[in-house]
Amino acid sequence: MPRIRSGRRAALLRALGQAIVVENRPGAGSSIAAEYVAKSAPDGYTLLIASPSSILVNPILTPREAEKRMFEATAAAGAQPAVAQILAHAGTETSVSKSPEDFAAFVAEDAKLWARLVKDAGVKAD
Repeated sequence: MPRIRSGRRAALLRALGQAIVVENRPGAGSSIAAEYVAKSAPDGYTLLIASPSSILVNPILTPREAEKRMFEATAAAGAQPAVAQILAHAGTETSVSKSPEDFAAFVAEDAKLWARLVKDAGVKAD
């Protein structure tokens, strides 16, 4: 079960103004958790946190309707002022995508920018 240190939990409680419940739903490369979140109401109260590999691979195996529901739920959560404030405080730049395809285009463009930055900086993998 994930743990939130008491100080961070208290800060989240104050920022969100409500209790936080962490529910671990392991298995199937995060598909079980993703399905649960996709079927939840798109009210911004249910969030999915999973490893990048799960999020990148599972869409290939995920039905289009489930992908759309997960996108809508994630967008609703990201639109919550408290969530945006927490992300901004963490130094995260946020943007709003209008569709999964719009988000895919954003990721592709961002990847090009990072690739150029790595190349220009002469960064080499060991």
